[in-house]
Amino acid sequence: MRFSQSPTATVDLRNFHTFGCPCYILDSRAQVDPKGVPKWEPRARLGIYLGHSPAHAGSVALVMNPSSGL
Repeated sequence: MRFSQSPTATVDLRNFHTFGCPCYILDSRAQVDPKGVPKWEPRARLGIYLGHSPAHAGSVALVMNPSSGL
């Protein structure tokens, strides 16, 4: 990095996302159930992006559910 103390550090900007931005989580029935989600029901739910999960793979995100706060 150019302005850091460590001359050998590299940063991959593809791993950064905006904290607190809205994201949508696909309903699991859309992938598991052969019939899918009923026609007039929502296929995704709204969430708030909190960052990458430290307990999972690098591609797993932490998402807060605004209706429950978890």
